[in-house]
Amino acid sequence: MRIDWIKRVLVAGAGTMGHSIAMVFAQNGFETDLVDTEEEALDKALKLIESNLNTLREAKLIRSKAIPKIINRIHPSTSLDVGKRADFVVEAISENERAKRDLFHVLDRICPEKTIISSNTSYLNIFRFAKTYRPEKMLIAHWYVPAHLIPLVDVVKGPRTSMETVETVKTLLLKLGKQPVVMKKFIPGYIVNRLQ
Repeated sequence: MRIDWIKRVLVAGAGTMGHSIAMVFAQNGFETDLVDTEEEALDKALKLIESNLNTLREAKLIRSKAIPKIINRIHPSTSLDVGKRADFVVEAISENERAKRDLFHVLDRICPEKTIISSNTSYLNIFRFAKTYRPEKMLIAHWYVPAHLIPLVDVVKGPRTSMETVETVKTLLLKLGKQPVVMKKFIPGYIVNRLQ
């Protein structure tokens, strides 16, 4: 599956998950827009990313000279207009159905037709309430905390998600060094939470 057309990523939400997911994409060479409604949240996210990278350097998992390049690939913004150039989107905002529905509506309107939109939701069935004009390009990609260390990512196919989208996201995650587990349909709690 070719993914060379995915060059720019948008991570919406700079909190616990968002900053760490943005870091993973930037580490792997993707220009990454990190969006949040609050400048303060973006400032905190960038500090956490720098701290995480320094921890990885101390553990000899990355080289010192790589850190500035990684940070320079992350572009903080309070405007979703950056979605106009996104090839792949990760929604990582709070677990609020209305907020997610509204965000998906805006992303669907702003992002190019080719853009794949994923949700990092922990337990909400976005396929029930997030209406888009591209249901074939929408799925759940649920990362675990901390996203830059835990390899597992649940990939959940919606009722109208195309297999091409599923395979594209699976290939992308493998390129990031992640271990995607593909689920044919939404079930509450996915795999790990259900086992626990």
